[in-house]
Amino acid sequence: MPEKSFIKIIPKQKEKDPRWVNTMLIIGVLLLLGIFVPFALTRNKLTELEEEKQFLDSQIIVLVREYESTSRDLIATAERINDFSKVFKEHRTTTVIFDLIRSIAHPLAQFTSFQFSNDGLKISLEVLTENFQTLGQQFLIFQQNENINAPVLSGISLDRDGFVSAQFEFFLNKELIMPFGL
Repeated sequence: MPEKSFIKIIPKQKEKDPRWVNTMLIIGVLLLLGIFVPFALTRNKLTELEEEKQFLDSQIIVLVREYESTSRDLIATAERINDFSKVFKEHRTTTVIFDLIRSIAHPLAQFTSFQFSNDGLKISLEVLTENFQTLGQQFLIFQQNENINAPVLSGISLDRDGFVSAQFEFFLNKELIMPFGL
């Protein structure tokens, strides 16, 4: 039989790490996760924001071009409106003149030509009437109107058909066209 040995091998006990080492390891891993996870998320968000910035920059460029085009169109439209305002202002002047002539025209007198000189507001009218009496009455109407200054009758003639033709020249009162002293 085998001999019994009195020497027994005692298994070596595993050394246990102290608790503080395990705690520090866990804390270290948590700190690393606490740093790298936000870093990765921030980097991903930064990439998304850069892409969005590029997209918005391209939209801004498109909008600026549209704005420039629209502003050019608006400037052209404003210039046309100013042109129309000048036309309407002048139209008001001619409308006032023709309204005056219509209101003081003798029913049997026919005006065959009209000339207007803006400097001094001089008007020249050629008239055709049935007789000298109608021509005289038209001249008296011009003389009595407060908006007509210095009426002159000239070029009186009798045509083949027996009608009397003549030319009236007179100046308009400035308040008629520019009532507010513009």
